[in-house]
Amino acid sequence: MNAMQCKMARVALGLGVRELASLADVAQATVSRLERGEELKAGTVQIIRAALEGAGVIFVESNGEGEGVRMRKLREGDKVKLVKGTSTWGAHQNLQGKIGVVIDEVADGTSTHRISVSFDGEEIFTGTSAGAFEHAGSLSTH
Repeated sequence: MNAMQCKMARVALGLGVRELASLADVAQATVSRLERGEELKAGTVQIIRAALEGAGVIFVESNGEGEGVRMRKLREGDKVKLVKGTSTWGAHQNLQGKIGVVIDEVADGTSTHRISVSFDGEEIFTGTSAGAFEHAGSLSTH
C-alpha cells in the first residue's frame, strides 16, 4: 500500500485521519506521515492496511494503469450506513447517520446483491438492495 492508496481508501470509507488512526490503533501522526509519503516500518503499514481491508477496502495492484483501491461487496457482519440521496435514505430519516450491521446476505436468484440489516439490534431491512448502504468505515465483526 502506498501513500495515495491509503488516502484513497480512507476517503472512500468516509474516515478522517483521526478515525483511521483509531481504527488501526496507531498515532494520528503515523497516518499523516504515511499519507505524505514518508517511509514507515513495514509492520506499521501492514497494520493500517489490515484495518482498511477489514473495513471493506480492496487494494488494486498496478496493472499497467496504476495502483488503486475499490470497495468490496458488503457481507454479514459489516457495519453500514444508509447512502445519502437514495430512496431508502429519504424514507428512513430516523436512521440517517446511524450505523447498522449486515445480518444476512439474501440470495434472490438475480444479479442484485441483497442484504438484511439491523439497527440497534432490530431487523429493519430484509432483502434490500445493497446499493442502499455503504461501508461505515469500521471493522467487520467477524
